[in-house]
Amino acid sequence: LSFEGAEATLGPVHPFTLMAMDNLAKILEDSGLLEAAEPLLRRQLTGLEEALGPKHPNTLVAVASLAAVLWAAGKQHEAEQLYRRACADCQEVLGSKHMDTMIATSNLAEVLRSRGKLADAETLCRAAVQGLLAMVGPEHPETYAAARALAALLQEMGREEEASQVLSGLSLGSPSGEGPAGTALAELQA
Repeated sequence: LSFEGAEATLGPVHPFTLMAMDNLAKILEDSGLLEAAEPLLRRQLTGLEEALGPKHPNTLVAVASLAAVLWAAGKQHEAEQLYRRACADCQEVLGSKHMDTMIATSNLAEVLRSRGKLADAETLCRAAVQGLLAMVGPEHPETYAAARALAALLQEMGREEEASQVLSGLSLGSPSGEGPAGTALAELQA
């Protein structure tokens, strides 16, 4: 069933219609057609808010998806607002020790970094690294990505030595590398 067919047959807020809308938006986004994906993601978000409520986990994913497209399209201010919403709502609904909360925190930190709000970005990057270390450990790909983002931010802030310490705590070569991640990342938990 196509998106248009699902919408005509089932209505605009039926789960299958919303899923088809999301699938089409992802195809458009992956094809670089952000201007075409954005209105679909807005409609999907509105439908999910109506059908499931503004703080349902599926709605939170839709908020983050729209924010990602807006950011990629250069609409940083609106992306920041949506990422702030996603971060706060994930914290409230899912708790601070949930992967979606950590990812939302990392995403907001990256947007703040791109907008020059480096101190706020650092606070969020550190929170994401600390949370991921506690949740999934130093070898997990999300921990690795968050630690690399923190190191890049520290380098951007002119804090090369601190960035080097963070990077030295990563496993060599890949997030699933052999051996311990070292003490530098563990010190971030302190």
